[in-house]
Amino acid sequence: MNHEVAEWGKKYGKHVVEAIAVLTVAIFLITLVWGPSPAQAPATTSEVTPDAALPEATIAPAADGTTPKVTPPAPAPVKTVSKPLTYEQAITQYGKYRIQFVHCNGQPGSMNVPVGVKVMLDNRDTIAHTVKVGTKSYKLPALGFAIASMTSLGEQAVLCDGGGASTINVQ
Repeated sequence: MNHEVAEWGKKYGKHVVEAIAVLTVAIFLITLVWGPSPAQAPATTSEVTPDAALPEATIAPAADGTTPKVTPPAPAPVKTVSKPLTYEQAITQYGKYRIQFVHCNGQPGSMNVPVGVKVMLDNRDTIAHTVKVGTKSYKLPALGFAIASMTSLGEQAVLCDGGGASTINVQ
């Protein structure tokens, strides 16, 4: 019987190993192509995240020596996680101060704004552009936007992909 198994192994062993290798590659490719997509993964977003672990309460003897004084722990500082604005939210919030870019032409061609105001840089093209306001550059994705803070007084040149597009006069 052992002799028959050995003969079978010599005759078919190589083919079995090849079949297992092919099957392993096929399973890997099927999993890669039809496996779970990132959209199906559970969302793990959080609105508030603690910056530190909560401290413990402290107990100190009272000044008169009778009842101990318990000091509750201070609340942990929290950091708010901001979500990016949708296009509609940005228009609502910054619509009064917005420059739209179509083929890198800024509309309006010029605007006056108070110092400290934020301006929406609105790319309406289906390709990305780099918009420069004064000395700061913004990468605008296709049909995307960025918010620029106007902190320097005076006329700020607005360039789109290196060409003149608009001006902002910060007053």
